Amino acid sequence: GGMMPGTMAIQMGMITTGYVAYDISESATAVGIVSLGWGIPMLIFGLWGGVVADRFPKRRTLLLAQCLIGISAIVSAVLVLAGVIQVWHLVLTSSLQGIGFAFNMPSNQAFIAQLVSRENLMNAIALQNTGHNFARVAGASIAGALIGVSFIGAGGVFVLMTPLYAFVVFNLLGIEHNGNPTGTTRPPPLAALRDGLRYIRGNAIVFALLSLAFAPVLLGMPYQTLMPVFADDVFKVGASGLGLLLSVNGIGALVGSLAGAG
Repeated sequence: GGMMPGTMAIQMGMITTGYVAYDISESATAVGIVSLGWGIPMLIFGLWGGVVADRFPKRRTLLLAQCLIGISAIVSAVLVLAGVIQVWHLVLTSSLQGIGFAFNMPSNQAFIAQLVSRENLMNAIALQNTGHNFARVAGASIAGALIGVSFIGAGGVFVLMTPLYAFVVFNLLGIEHNGNPTGTTRPPPLAALRDGLRYIRGNAIVFALLSLAFAPVLLGMPYQTLMPVFADDVFKVGASGLGLLLSVNGIGALVGSLAGAG
C-alpha cells in the first residue's frame, strides 16, 4: 500500500511526459526519443540494480531511488510551469526516472521476499501486482483528466506527483525491517553479474520466463508512449480520452492480477 502512490505517480509521469513532448513538438518521433531517454538507462542499469539489491539494505536503495524519481518530477514541474520546457529537458528528466526505476524494481521485489514468509510469498507478489495495476488504472485516468483541466494542466500533474513520491518515502521510513543482505561473503560486483547471467543461460525455465517478460516490453508496451499521438490526431479525444484509453489496459491487468492472487 505504501508503494502504490509511487507507482501511480510513475504512470502519471509517463503519460504526462509523452503528452507534453507531443504538445510542444507535434512530432511522434520526439515522443519516441523521450521514451528512449527512459528506456536506455533501464537497459544499462537494470542488471546493476540487482547487484546493488544484493549488497545494500533494500529499504535504503528504495528511498534513494524514490527521491531521484521525485526530483525529476519537481524539475519537470518547474520547467513546464515556467513555460520553458523543451524536448531535451524531457529526455533528461526521463533518464533520471529510468535510472531510479532501474534500481527501484529489483530492491522492491526482493524486499517483499524478506518481509513475508515463504508460504505467503506467492500471494504477496500477486497482491503487489494487483496494487501496481490498480495504480496504473488510477494514474492514467487522473493524469488524463487533470491535463485537460485548464488551471491544472501538465505542470499541475507534475506538481501532484511530488507529494505522492514523498508519501512513499514516508511509508518506507516506517518499516523497521531494513532488508539487509544475508551472508558475510559475496563475490565482486562484476563476478556476481557474470554468475547471474551464467545462471540464466544454464536454467531453461528462467531463460524462458525472461524471454516471455521481454516480449510485451519490446512488442506491446511501446503503444503507451505513442498513445498521446493517437488520442490527439486519430481519435480526437484529447487529454481526458487519453487517460481513458490507457485505463482500459490497466483494468485488464488488474483483473488478471486478482485472478492470480486467488
